Amino acid sequence: MSRKSIRLKIFLARLLVVVMVVTSIPFYQKQEAKAAGYAIANNGTGGINIDIMASPFSDFARIQTWGKYAYGSQGCAWFASARARQISGKNISMIWSGQSWYNSQYRQFGFSRGQEIKAPALICYQGHVAVLEKIDGNTAYISEGGTSYYRNWGTYYRCGQTNGYCTVHAIEVGEIKSSAGIRNDFMGFVYLGNGGSNPQPVANASIQAVSCDKYDNNLVPRAKVYNPNGQRVTTVGITIRDNNNVIASKQETMKPEGQYSHSSNIWFDCRTECGVTLRPGHVYNWQIYANVGGKTLYTDWIYDRTTGTEKPNTPAFSTAKTHYAVGDAVTVNWGADSNATGGYSLTITQTKGGTYTKTLTTSTANATSLAFALPSAGEYKITGFAQGSSNSDVATLNKTIVAHDPCKVRFVEFDKDGKENLLCEQTVKYGYAATAPLGISRKGYTFLGWKGEYSNVTSDRTIEAQFKRNTYKITFCDKDDKVIKSESVLFEDSATAPEPPEAEKGYVFAGWDSEDYKNVQGNATIKATYVWANDDLPVVITLNKCEFKDDGYIVNYDIKNNPNKRTKGRALVSLKTSKGKLLDSTESKAFSLGKGEEKKGIEIYVPYEGAATKADLYIINGFSKGIPISEVATIDVARNWSEWSPEKPDDNNEIETRTEYRHQDKETTTTRTNANAGWSLDKSVLDGDWNYGAWSGWTRNSISGYTNETSKREVQTQNVQDSAARTLYNWYYYRYYNTNAKTFYYTYSSSMGGTRYDWQTDYCLPVIGTYSGHTGYKPAGGKNFSAEIWFLASTQNIAASSHTEWRYRDATKGYTYYWSRWKDWTEWSTNEAKESNTSKVETRTAYRYRAKMEDVEDNSGKSYTVSGTLDKELAGKQATLLVYKNDEPSDSNNEYVGQVAIGEDGSYAYTFIPRQAISAKTGDYTVALAIEGAENPVFLEKIIAPKPEYTVTFKDDEGNIIDTQKVMEGSSATSPKVPDKEHYSFVGWDFGFTNVRDDMEITAQYVKNKYSVAYVNWETKEAETKVFSYGDPLDYPEESVIEGYDFVGWTTLDGKKVNEVTDNLVLMANYKIQTYTINFYDKNEKLINSQKVEYGKDAIEPEHEDVDKMDFKGWNTYGFIQVKSDLDVYPVYVWKETTETPSCDTKSGVFTEATKVKLSAEKDATIYYTTDGTTPNVFSNKYTGELTISANTYLQFVAVAPQKNMSEVQAVSFLVASGEDDQGALVVKKEKYKMDRGSETKITYFLSHDNPNIGVNFYSLDDNIATVAEDGTVHANNVGTTQVFVSTKDNKYADYCEIEVTTDDVDVESISLNKTSVTGIKNETIQMQATVYPENATDQEVDWYVDDNSVASITDQGELTILKKGTTKLRAYAKSGTCIAECDVQGLNEYQESKLQMSTQYMYLYENDLDILYAYYNDAAVECTWTSQNEDVATVKDGVITAKKEGHTVITATAEDGTQVTSMVIVSKEKLAEPGASPEPTESAKPTESVKPTESAKPTVTPVVTPGPTADASEEPQVTPTPTVSPSTQPTVTPSSSPTIAPSNKPVVQPTKRPNYKKPVVKAPAKVKGVKVKNLKGRKLKVSWSWDITDGYQIQYAMNRKFTKKKKTVTLNSLLSKKTFKYLKKNKTYYVRVRAFRESGNVKKYGKWSTVKKIKIKK
Repeated sequence: MSRKSIRLKIFLARLLVVVMVVTSIPFYQKQEAKAAGYAIANNGTGGINIDIMASPFSDFARIQTWGKYAYGSQGCAWFASARARQISGKNISMIWSGQSWYNSQYRQFGFSRGQEIKAPALICYQGHVAVLEKIDGNTAYISEGGTSYYRNWGTYYRCGQTNGYCTVHAIEVGEIKSSAGIRNDFMGFVYLGNGGSNPQPVANASIQAVSCDKYDNNLVPRAKVYNPNGQRVTTVGITIRDNNNVIASKQETMKPEGQYSHSSNIWFDCRTECGVTLRPGHVYNWQIYANVGGKTLYTDWIYDRTTGTEKPNTPAFSTAKTHYAVGDAVTVNWGADSNATGGYSLTITQTKGGTYTKTLTTSTANATSLAFALPSAGEYKITGFAQGSSNSDVATLNKTIVAHDPCKVRFVEFDKDGKENLLCEQTVKYGYAATAPLGISRKGYTFLGWKGEYSNVTSDRTIEAQFKRNTYKITFCDKDDKVIKSESVLFEDSATAPEPPEAEKGYVFAGWDSEDYKNVQGNATIKATYVWANDDLPVVITLNKCEFKDDGYIVNYDIKNNPNKRTKGRALVSLKTSKGKLLDSTESKAFSLGKGEEKKGIEIYVPYEGAATKADLYIINGFSKGIPISEVATIDVARNWSEWSPEKPDDNNEIETRTEYRHQDKETTTTRTNANAGWSLDKSVLDGDWNYGAWSGWTRNSISGYTNETSKREVQTQNVQDSAARTLYNWYYYRYYNTNAKTFYYTYSSSMGGTRYDWQTDYCLPVIGTYSGHTGYKPAGGKNFSAEIWFLASTQNIAASSHTEWRYRDATKGYTYYWSRWKDWTEWSTNEAKESNTSKVETRTAYRYRAKMEDVEDNSGKSYTVSGTLDKELAGKQATLLVYKNDEPSDSNNEYVGQVAIGEDGSYAYTFIPRQAISAKTGDYTVALAIEGAENPVFLEKIIAPKPEYTVTFKDDEGNIIDTQKVMEGSSATSPKVPDKEHYSFVGWDFGFTNVRDDMEITAQYVKNKYSVAYVNWETKEAETKVFSYGDPLDYPEESVIEGYDFVGWTTLDGKKVNEVTDNLVLMANYKIQTYTINFYDKNEKLINSQKVEYGKDAIEPEHEDVDKMDFKGWNTYGFIQVKSDLDVYPVYVWKETTETPSCDTKSGVFTEATKVKLSAEKDATIYYTTDGTTPNVFSNKYTGELTISANTYLQFVAVAPQKNMSEVQAVSFLVASGEDDQGALVVKKEKYKMDRGSETKITYFLSHDNPNIGVNFYSLDDNIATVAEDGTVHANNVGTTQVFVSTKDNKYADYCEIEVTTDDVDVESISLNKTSVTGIKNETIQMQATVYPENATDQEVDWYVDDNSVASITDQGELTILKKGTTKLRAYAKSGTCIAECDVQGLNEYQESKLQMSTQYMYLYENDLDILYAYYNDAAVECTWTSQNEDVATVKDGVITAKKEGHTVITATAEDGTQVTSMVIVSKEKLAEPGASPEPTESAKPTESVKPTESAKPTVTPVVTPGPTADASEEPQVTPTPTVSPSTQPTVTPSSSPTIAPSNKPVVQPTKRPNYKKPVVKAPAKVKGVKVKNLKGRKLKVSWSWDITDGYQIQYAMNRKFTKKKKTVTLNSLLSKKTFKYLKKNKTYYVRVRAFRESGNVKKYGKWSTVKKIKIKK
C-alpha cells in the first residue's frame, strides 16, 4: 500500500466531503423527479403504508452512494433500510446488503439477530434482504424492494414502473428459510421490534468504499477508515472475488504513524500488491477491511469491470453423473459467458470399448449445455472450448464418462425351508429402476419390502423379498366375553391358556371353545366353556332365607336349570326341629324350567305356627318317585329377639346382654366482655400481642411515637427522590443556502457560513450518519426544519434531589374472658365412651331374650334308623329318604323327608323322627330310598301300624245315600251301582276309597256329556271338528270364500239350523250362487239388452243391428259365456270392402348398386311399410315417396283406403351386392327351373373371380315353396313361384333364378277323426279312424303320432293302446304334412278314481273304539293296502280302524294299480264303560268282491254318540271297544277266515247323499304350514308338513335358494304329509319348499309356496 503524508490525507478527506456535498445536488433532484411517478400508497397488508415520496424512503434517495439504487434492481437494501427506520423509529443509515445487516450492522442500531421466526424483522440472505411484516397463524407477510430478477416464492416478479420496485407477499411460514421461498442462501433474522435503545452519541469507527481505478489487467480499489475515537488500527486488507470465488487476498499491518489517525485512506494494487493479473473487460468484486480497536470492519462488496475486451473463459465442463446407460442422453454443462460470441465446440471421443468420435457445436453465446447420446458401452473423453473474438483454452471434462449395457434383475423369495422361488426376471437399462412385482404375500407373514437396491441398477443382481412373521392377538374370554388374558403370539407359535374362571354353581369347566391358540394362524378369541356338572342333578338351588311371619313360615329360594334339557319337578320344604324331627306336613311347589332358565325369589309357605329350628329344601322329580335332581339345601330359621331393655328377663329364656353408654360433654367459649348469661366464668387473660391498625398515608410533617399498657403508636420514615440524575444534551448546526443546489444544507462547521441553531434536550436524538468524523443526529419530523441535521456540542450531568416523609399506625391490647357449661345427656348407645375433664360418662347393662328351642320345639316321637349297603357304583350319589303313609309320597302323606350321600362302599345310614307317631290312625309307614339318576325309588321297609275299622258312606250328587259299608283300615270299599242321570256321565267319586283309614263320605261325580260337532265344507274339501258340552251354544268356524257364491250359513245334513249342542252333529256350509248383470250395446253404445245371469252360466246373445257398408264380426268380449262378473258387451264391425293389394314397381331380385323403388295403391289409399321384419299396420312407416334400397332389404307393405279394410300384406326382397362388374362375373346358367312338388334339383352357375375358391351363398325368397341347401340343391315343397338368389361370399357379384313348383296331385284339405277324445284304462285298446277330404285326394293315408308314448302307443293302422295313467295328444298328419287332426287321450288306472269309492267319507269314533272301512269299485269290494296319515290318532289294518286318541287322521286305501281313495276319521275323547259293564263284540262279515251294494247303500254320515270319559272307579273294569258297521242298507258280506266285527250298541254310521249344489270354480288352497326337514342316516332327507284337506302336494328341493340349481319336483297324493328323498350328496346344502293344489277336471290350481327350509346333509 502506498503511503502519503498525514497532512495530505487530511486535506483530501476534507476536499472529498465538499465534493460529495456539491456534486450530489443535481442527482437528488433527478431522483425525486423520477420517484414522483412511482409512488405507492397503502401497498401491503395489515396496515403497512409505503409511500416512497415520503420520509424515510425519500431520504435514502439523497444518499450519494446508494441513491442510484433506490429504484433499481438492487433496491432491496434501500427498501429494507428505509422500512427498518420506519418500523423501529431509529435513525438508521443505509446498509448495503442483508449479509452486512446479519454479520455486523445490526449491532450499530441496538438490534438482535437469530434463527427464530418472529416479526417484525429483516430476513437476511447472502445476496438479498426483505422485511418480515407480521405472522398470522401459518401465514407470513413479506415486503421487499428491487425484485426484478429475484425469485420470490415461486414467481418471478418484475416490479417495474407500476409499483416502484416494492412488493408485498403472503406465504407459508415454512417457506421463508426453504429453497422454495425467496432464495436458497438464507442466513437469519435481524429483529426490529425488541432492539436496544438508540445509540449514545459516541464516535463509531467505520470503513467505506471510495472508488476504484480500472485498467485492462488490473484494479486499484480505494476505501476510507473513520476512527473518530482514535482507536488503534492494527491491520488492513482486501479480498478479490471472481464470480463470488476468491482469487486473491492481501493483509498488511498498519504503520505506527497511521494507527491512531481519525481517518485514513487505504488502496491496494491488485497486480503488484495482491499478485493477480486480471482479465480485460471482466467484472470482479472486492471488499476492503480494517481492524479498529480489535474489531474488524468491512466495506460492502463492490463490483467493478476491468477495461479492454474480454477473452472467453475456458469453459468448466460438468455432467450430472459419470455413468450412463447406452442410448441415454448425456448433458454437458458450463457457465454462461457473454464473450463466447461464437458459441462452443465439444468433442466426444471413445477411449475404451470402441473408436467412436464426434464433434458438436453451439451457435450462440447464451448456450450453457449440450446433450448427446452414447452409442455403445465403453469409456468416453469430453473436450471443448469457447469461441469468441479469440477462442478460449481447450477444456477437458474432469472425469471419464462410462456407458453401460443393460443389466439383469431377478426378484425372488425364499420359503421357510430356504427354497428359492423366482418371481420375475427383468432386463433394466443401466442406472434405471426395475419394477418390483406386486401382490407379494405369504400366509402368516407381512411383506416388508425388498432386500437389495433396484432403483438404480448398475449391475446384474438378485433382489430378495423380505418377510416378517406376523404377530397375532389371542384373547381368552370367560363365558360372558369378559377378557381374562390377551397375548401376542407369533404365527404358528402357541399361546399359553390361563386358569379358567371359577364355574357357576352347577357347572364345571369343560375346556376352551377352540384350539386356535395352538399353532396360531391369526387373531382369535378363545372362550371358556362350561358343562353341567351332573346330568342326574340337573337343577341347582340357593336357599335365601326362612322366616316366621304371622301364622306360618315362608321359605325363599332361587332355582336354576341346566342348559341341556327342560326339567320339571317339585320343590319340597320340610320344617325340622334341632333334633331333626319333621314338623307338620311338607309343602311343595311344582315347577317346569326351560333350558338354562333361572327363577329367583320363589316362595313356599308352610302353615305351621309352632317352633322350628331349620328348613330343608329338596328338589325331586315328583311325589311318586322322589328322585333327587338337586342337592338338598338347609337353612336355619330366622328367630326374632325381643327389643333391648334394662329390665332383666326370666332365666328360663335364652338371653343376650350388652353394655350401653351415655355421656354429658362440657362446651367452652370466649368473649371480649365480662358478661355472658348461662355460662360460668373460668378465667380472664390480658392479650400478649398488640392488635395493629392500618398504616396512615405518607406525609412531610414530622410524627412522634408512644407506648402504654393498652395502646401504642409506631412511626416509619422514608427518603423520597425529587428528581433523578440526568444528562442534558446541547445540540447545534449551521444552516446555509447552496445556490447551486438551490436548497439548504446543514453542517457542524461555521466554515461554510450560515446561521447557527442551538437546542437542549434531556434525551439523545437518533443517529443519521457520520460526516467527516462528526456524527449527525436527526429528530423525527425536525425541530426547526424537516431536513435539519443536529450535531452534539456538549453534555451536562445534573445530580439527583430528595426529601424525608413520615407515616404511623396505632396498636391496642385487651382482656379475653373464658366461659364453660355442661350439655344435656346423650341417648344410650353401644359406642364406648371415656370419662374426662370435659365429659361425664354413665353405663348400664341391657337385655334381650327369646324362648329356648328345647322348651318350645316338638321333639316327641320315636327315633328310627335305616341303614344298608348298595352297589359301589352308586358311591357319592345323592339319595332322598322318603317316609310316607298311604300309597305314595305327597305333602299330606310324608312323615319324613331327608337326603343322604351314598358312602364310598355303597353304604348308607339315616336316623329320623317322623312328624307323627305311628298309630292306627296314621296307618303304616313306607320307607324308601330314591337315588340320584335311578328310574324308581328303592323300597327299604314298611313300619306297620294297627288297623281300625271305618264306615264308608256312598251318596249321589244330591246327597241321597246309595250305599253304606264297613271297611277295615287299609282295605278298600266296593263301588256301588251308580244311578243314571240324563245327559250326564258318571265320572267317578269325589274321594278314593281304597286303603281306607277313616270314616268317609263318598259322593258320586257327574259331568255333562261331551259331543263332537264336525263342520264340513263340501265345496272346498275342508273339514274341522270341535268338542262341546251338553247345552253349549254352537261356535261356528270362519267360512271359506268361493268365487261366484255367497255363504248363507251352516245347517245339518237335512237342512236344519241348530243353535246349541244336544248330540253329536255334522254341519255343512251352504252357499248361494251369485247373479251378474250382462249389458249388450249397439255400435253407438246404446243399451239394447240387459240380462241377469247366474255365475258360470251363459248369457243369451241378442240380435245385432245391420250397419251400412259394414259386416258384423262378433263382440268385443265373450265373457258373457260362463259368466263370472258384471259385463258390458259391444259389437265389432268391419268394412265390407277391402283395400286393393298395393304393388311395387320393382320385383324381388339381385342388384349391384342402390336401387330406387316406387309403391302404388288404389286411389285415396295410404301405404304403410316396414323393413325390420314386422308386419306393417297403420302405425308403421307411412309411404310418402320413392324409396332407395342400398342394402339387403325385406320390404313389406299394406294399403288402407277410406271405409275399406286394410289390404293383404305384400312383400318384396332385394339383394344388393357390391358388384364391380355385372357382365358375367357370376351367372346362373338357367333363368327358371320348373319342378314337381317333392322333387329336387341343383342350381348350376358360372363364376369368374380373381379368387376362384371364394364360394357362394344361396337364398330362397319363400321357403314354403322351395328351400335351397348350401350346395345349391333345391327342394320343391309346395305349389307356387319363388326366386333363389346366388351371391359370392364377399357380396361383390350376384345373380338369381326363378323356381316354379307344380303338381298333378289332389291335396288333402282337411282330416277328421272318429273321436276327439278317448279315455281308457291300462292295456285297453281303442281303434282310431281318420277320414281325409276331399275324397279324391291323391294320398288318402295319414301318419299317426302320440306326444307321450309312455302314456299310450298307436300303430300305423290307428290301433291306440293305453299304457298307464296320464294325458297326451294323438295327432294324425296328412302325408303332405299340411293338415293335422288331434285327439285328447287320457289313461286311467285299472280303477277309475271317480268310481273307486270308500264305504264312508267320514267316520266318528271315541278313543279305543274299533270300526271297519272298505273300498269298492262298480259295487264290488277291492283288495287294498291301507295306511293312516296319523297313527297316533288311529291305526288301520285290513280296513279295521282302531281309535287311539282325540284328533283326526286320513285313512288311505290304495288299489293294486296305485289308485287311491280316502276317508277322514275323527276321534273324540275316550268314554269308559260304567262299573260292571262288560260288552262283548260280535262278529260281522268282511265285504267280498261278489257283493254289489245298491244305490241306497252309498255312504251317508250319521253322528256317533258316546258318553264322555269317567274317573277311576274302585275297581278297574275290563272295557272292550265295540265298533259296528254294516247297516241293513249296505251289501251283505260273506264271512272270511278273518274275524269280523258286528254292531253292538253304537249308532250306525251311514253315508248320505251330498247336497245338490253346483260345484264352484276351483279355489287355490292355502299356503302350506309347519314344514320341517330332517337329515336321516344314509344321505336321506325327510320332509313333513301340516296336513290339510286338498287334492295333492308338490315338493321341490334344489341346491340354491332360487331353485334353479339341481332342482327336483315331486307330486304326492293329497293324504300324504311327508316324503323322504334318498341318494342326496353329503355335505351339500339343500333348499326345500312345499305347496298344495286343488284340481277339477283339467283345471289345477296351486297355492303359495311354503317358507323355504334349508338343511345340510351331514350323515
